[in-house]
Amino acid sequence: MAPVIMAPPVVQVSGPQLVGNLLHWGLFGGLTVQLYIYYQAFPNDRPRTKFVVYAMYTLELLQTILITHDAFADLGFGFGDPSSLFQIRLGWFTVPILSSLVALIGQFFYAYRLHILSESYIIPVVIILTSVASSIGGFLDGSYLFEARSDTGVEMDAKTARASGLWLGGSTLTDVMIAVSMIYYVEFPPPVVISSIQPDIKLTKSAPGFRQTRALVSKLIRIIIETGFVTALLALVTIALFYAFPEKNYYYVSALLIPNLYANTMLAVLNSRFRIIGGRETDPSATNLASLPEFARSNGINPGSTTSPVSGVPSTHELSAEGEFGLVQRKGLHASSNSLAELARAKQLTPSMAATQ
Repeated sequence: MAPVIMAPPVVQVSGPQLVGNLLHWGLFGGLTVQLYIYYQAFPNDRPRTKFVVYAMYTLELLQTILITHDAFADLGFGFGDPSSLFQIRLGWFTVPILSSLVALIGQFFYAYRLHILSESYIIPVVIILTSVASSIGGFLDGSYLFEARSDTGVEMDAKTARASGLWLGGSTLTDVMIAVSMIYYVEFPPPVVISSIQPDIKLTKSAPGFRQTRALVSKLIRIIIETGFVTALLALVTIALFYAFPEKNYYYVSALLIPNLYANTMLAVLNSRFRIIGGRETDPSATNLASLPEFARSNGINPGSTTSPVSGVPSTHELSAEGEFGLVQRKGLHASSNSLAELARAKQLTPSMAATQ
């Protein structure tokens, strides 16, 4: 008689599925809000940037629909039937394959920003290679799960475990490299970064324009570091749960959240260029920078691609289209010397004085 394989308690299977789906829906709601902000605030972004944003959202929408279908089949139609919890359904596609694809796009996004920041191809290429290797592991994992029709870990064979290890381990390594590289390039910025944020006219480091530009660049870099650390931490948690509990699917929760988190962090970086005039922001540099185009328009100067700020109404300021990383839009600040001089004089006026001119 064949040996009987003891299935894990129902809660060890249904619990991670339920928690993972609830958290995924929460992150998807936040992603939808961020997409709306991006759509309203940055209509002039490059087409390829828009394509990446909308492609990421479409993939996340597809994943949300599919995991909701499986959750309803397991916990709705299959309520009271423990065997329904052990059916893989569409999980072979929604978790390893879709997650790998979304992570690949997100990691390419960060690799490109590292290239813009460092003006080097070495680290970005290494990140891309590890990301591709991780995605290959995810695709293999999905194909093996499709053949085995089980993702509970009870019947996971050696090749599936190796593919899962390559997928999760490669993703973790990639995220850690991104976070560490960002910190390194912030502490030791290449000369090209310093020179690229200088206006055409010579400004001292104490000049308002230089301070504001550096403050905005530093804020964007800080946001990228923080979001990179969040994804790296979640990837570490996922691989730790996978190896610490090989016969349980506790890792399902964090593995399901990783792609959604990538999409959210990518939009958080892009939307960090968004400013609100007359809001609660207390950073004086950001406030002055946000009000700079208003002074310029009151003096007949067109500072670049910026929406008209009205008191209490959101005003957006698009940054460098050459990577949209942290460099102020060149066609805005790199105007003629005369226009910049007028802009500098206008900035020294009070709002009432500027309005009368």
